[in-house]
Amino acid sequence: MCSSDLSAAWLAPRWERATAVVAVGACGLVTRLIAPLLRGKEHDPAVVVVDPGGRYAIALLGGHAAGGDALAQEIAALLGGEAVLTGASSASGALALDAFGSAWGWSRGAGDWRALMVRSAAGAALAVQQDCGTPLWRSLPATTAALADGAPAALVVSHRQGPGCRWHPPCQIGRAHV
Repeated sequence: MCSSDLSAAWLAPRWERATAVVAVGACGLVTRLIAPLLRGKEHDPAVVVVDPGGRYAIALLGGHAAGGDALAQEIAALLGGEAVLTGASSASGALALDAFGSAWGWSRGAGDWRALMVRSAAGAALAVQQDCGTPLWRSLPATTAALADGAPAALVVSHRQGPGCRWHPPCQIGRAHV
């Protein structure tokens, strides 16, 4: 049995519970190793590949929502290397609208996040509605998307459910904590 077969046998039963996988080796080898395990970006862990020399930490999978970009940056800093981020938001230094709220303890809700990110990357104006949580994210230098208040909103920051891509910050409503 070759080492990639042993790696696959070790990884397969752990994949469902993993939040991140860090592998040292070639991107092609890791891609073939994880390919049979992939279920979708909402389910898969972050995968970061580090080259054998420790010069590069490549966010191969789950850059935004799974935290792969941040993990690659942390690993690169520890090794004195460079993080390689290839997602449209990360590569351009833009705020990842589908992931930024997690760092503030916000819960990501329903919505067509992929379509929102495609529209943002294309520079389309995005209508935003916010009724709770800090609005400071809108003034971050990385917020390059054209944001405007309006309805129907493509991006909603609220404790309420409804249409649009939604971030749900923890907030106090009356005496109940949401």
